[in-house]
Amino acid sequence: MIQVSQLDEWTQGLDAQTAAHALLALGLRPPRSSRQPRRFAAGVPPIRVWTLSERGLAQRLRTPAAELAGTVDATACRVAVSGDVVAIEVAQRLRQAPSVAAAFAAVRREPGSLRHRPWSWPLRIGLLGFDAAEADALSVAIRAAGQLPEQLVDVRRIEDEPAAVDVLVTRQSLEEATPAVVAAKPLANVVIVLGEPVERWPVVEGLLTTIRAATGAVAAALVPAGSLDALGGVVREMSHALPIDVAATLAWSGEALLWAEPDRLDRSLVPEIAVRRAMEFRTAARVMTRAMPPEAPRAATALDAMAAGAFAGETHEASGIAEASAALDAALESTSDERWLQARVNDESAGEPRNAFTRGDNEVLVFVGPVEEDALHARTAFDDRKLPWQEEDADAFRLTVAFVPLVPLGEPQTEQIELPRFGRSQTARFSLAVPANAALVSARLLVLFRNRVLQTAVLTGRVGEAAILTELLALVPAFAGLDERSAFDAALVANHDTKGLRALIQHSPHKTQTVPDTDALQAIIQRLSDKLTLAADLTVTAQALGKKRTRDLLVGLAVDGKELNDRLPVLAEARRIQVVTASGDWFLPIELAYEREAPDDGATVCENFLRDPASCGSACPARRDVICPNAFWGLSRTIERHRFDPQLEDEIGAQIVLVGQPRAKRRTLSLERAVFGASAKVKPPALDAAVAALGLTAKTAAGWDQWEAALAEADTHLLVLLPHTNYADPSLEISSKKLLRGRIEQRYVTGGRQVEPVVVLFGCRTSGTRGDPGGFASRFMMKDAAIVFHSLADLKAGHAAQMAERLVTLLRSARDHAAVSELLTTFRRDAVHGGLLAALAVSAYGDADWRL
Repeated sequence: MIQVSQLDEWTQGLDAQTAAHALLALGLRPPRSSRQPRRFAAGVPPIRVWTLSERGLAQRLRTPAAELAGTVDATACRVAVSGDVVAIEVAQRLRQAPSVAAAFAAVRREPGSLRHRPWSWPLRIGLLGFDAAEADALSVAIRAAGQLPEQLVDVRRIEDEPAAVDVLVTRQSLEEATPAVVAAKPLANVVIVLGEPVERWPVVEGLLTTIRAATGAVAAALVPAGSLDALGGVVREMSHALPIDVAATLAWSGEALLWAEPDRLDRSLVPEIAVRRAMEFRTAARVMTRAMPPEAPRAATALDAMAAGAFAGETHEASGIAEASAALDAALESTSDERWLQARVNDESAGEPRNAFTRGDNEVLVFVGPVEEDALHARTAFDDRKLPWQEEDADAFRLTVAFVPLVPLGEPQTEQIELPRFGRSQTARFSLAVPANAALVSARLLVLFRNRVLQTAVLTGRVGEAAILTELLALVPAFAGLDERSAFDAALVANHDTKGLRALIQHSPHKTQTVPDTDALQAIIQRLSDKLTLAADLTVTAQALGKKRTRDLLVGLAVDGKELNDRLPVLAEARRIQVVTASGDWFLPIELAYEREAPDDGATVCENFLRDPASCGSACPARRDVICPNAFWGLSRTIERHRFDPQLEDEIGAQIVLVGQPRAKRRTLSLERAVFGASAKVKPPALDAAVAALGLTAKTAAGWDQWEAALAEADTHLLVLLPHTNYADPSLEISSKKLLRGRIEQRYVTGGRQVEPVVVLFGCRTSGTRGDPGGFASRFMMKDAAIVFHSLADLKAGHAAQMAERLVTLLRSARDHAAVSELLTTFRRDAVHGGLLAALAVSAYGDADWRL
């Protein structure tokens, strides 16, 4: 490795500018290798490569520095530094040369990095690690420093709105910021971090490499502490068609240290962005069947003009891109063709009815696109807005299509298809063997994106007759931007179609499999259900886990839970699981799956768990004489649940809106106002403790009339119900007043207001029973709740109140916009640690990415 002291010794005695010229000439490649923007903007210097090897250094140093300095071309350039040097140290010195507009350490894209996103206007700046007041103050300072109009910059806290950004800014030092960025994993183009001491460059470069890999950033910069408001100057310079490296050099007066991918920097140029947006429009216009409104081609023409402009003067030319882009987005949204999940059966067969199954081998073709003649299609359009077109620089996304034969039962098949932003996808081809004695044929189709179920449908038909594609489940509306943060490791679908066919389908990136012998699985589940009921009779104390009766129940649950774990091998390594239940009679408590070896009778509770359940991990002894509650999936994994009851299809239509899902700029739930209602069976002091946990803003409703009135009078964000459930009616009782399940409408959930409340519904089996699986929790979800916490088991009134107190206290004290799914895992773990074994039976419907 070349030491920078060798270079300094060579230039000793020269002034800073001459020394910089000499150093520039020492490693600069000939101009023919310079990199230029695809559409070169006037006044933008090209990137030239500076590189030096140890082998060639001695020969190059034979020429005196002053002599070599005189050979430098005075043409302005930007310099990407690489070679056998600490590149950033050389870049610091090169910036002293007047012809160097920017100098940076050249880096390559790390394997496994997130995909980059296209630059856009308004420039989106994300703040990580700022509280609300700090974020507001910095936003004001950025706008003031750059004298920026409103339409040029969009400043947001990542914790509030975890969307992709152009520039990610942290307020922490590099060592503190790195784990925070890795945990949040926000997609970004450039990451700005406060500077580090220069003598630790190997550590600095290692941490910056980690940050770039986690965010997909093409550049990372260290800037002086207290200088973040200079971002306003960066935005101003970029709006005048300067690339990010030059803009940062000017705004921080050469004090910003930059590591960047040279071939990606010019994507930040205003002309480049204008060209890309215009090309997007023309690509879309070629495949769309409906005519664009006249303002769309006018906006594209304006973008072409901007791309060819000189971008001189003091006006904010990027404002024009922001306005034209908004017009194009509105036009594409209004005229884009709906796309549908479609299938063809035996498309090339002769002498048979079209789209009919035959005995023997059958071919099934599956694709997504505008409706095609003679293709079967689902009854609900495919919601492609879920895909992060705007967040990632992609013209297409890869989807997984799973084909699961149900009748006759066969091995699942999976294919990958590319779905372009507009138009038709590729075709997935599947085969289905139909026995000679078969009369009915049925298979389920799953469409997944990063292991998240987007849509499912059932393909059914009698042999020799036309098949139908029945849509039973579509998870809509969309979570705007399903990027890497929202990926799941696996999906579990409890299938049920209109013919009463049942199968449990488990999917991961490596395998899709049906669970064999569902009757045996149901027997395991029934044993778990029976044991959970016994938890209602346990006395809850902090010492409960030390008592034999509690330990014996935990051991019994773990033994059956180990069997459940072994029935779900595809999910074994998954830490984030999406569960979609499209079935009328599945009770599927995967929270009780136990991932370790089943404990012996008389096993003691793990000492590490008793001491600190949050830190019990790899140090936990893996022995049969120890039962560790953290080995239950519900205490260690993220589980997102959605449920659909086919019996309700007529009421809600073929599609199912299971959850008020997070939307762009609306991903954080507020808990400002609460309403509380409880059964007459709930007595003090448990009742008083639950009410106290809600705080002074809570309103108690003595009966359903008061409940309805309380929700109607003001926006209510937290609904806490401790009802007595009666499945004979079926109904919920609070304050000796009953409400029939069929009468649960929006007025009992939202009060008819624009809110998406969190609902705590703790009572006996509020998720349903084997005989009546509809339950009550899914009814609240259907009526626009965001999240519904519910119980899979019987609860005594006192236990329900204690669990509500614990959960509400945890939700209201949540910090740093914690994910609801993480809080639920914490609640189960801490409640079990406190002796509330019934908390193992608590689950939730709703999107795992809601935050508090």
